Amino acid sequence: IYTLSLHDALPIYIGHNQSELYDPVTGTFTKTGSMINTCSCEDGTTTAPLLGDGRVLVPAMNFDASMQPIGAADLYDPVTGTFSETGPMSRYRNSFTDTLLADGRVLFAGDADQEYSALHSLSPEQMAQTEADRSSAELYIP
Repeated sequence: IYTLSLHDALPIYIGHNQSELYDPVTGTFTKTGSMINTCSCEDGTTTAPLLGDGRVLVPAMNFDASMQPIGAADLYDPVTGTFSETGPMSRYRNSFTDTLLADGRVLFAGDADQEYSALHSLSPEQMAQTEADRSSAELYIP
């Protein structure tokens, strides 16, 4: 679940294609827009960066024809309360970091999907790819 406070707005909680705004005065949640793609927030360690224009970039995933996860991303607009799809991430990432850079770009780095590696018998080639994935990075340019 992603949790963050929006500029001059209520905190938003995003998880598994649903999102809610929390009103601390009333102690209530109100549903807001639904994600287009599937939230990449299962492990609770990833974040959704707040962009300079007030929108939220939500790392996500989708599936290809063979049902393998692929990278995706949605943008949440707190003004309209809706999500829209943005350019896809180069790959599906799990347990990564993101950094909002001074120029407004977002740097995504890593992919520590150790649980997958531990649960599956991987060949030496697959292990090498897993290690390469952990050291990968990409930029989001709004």
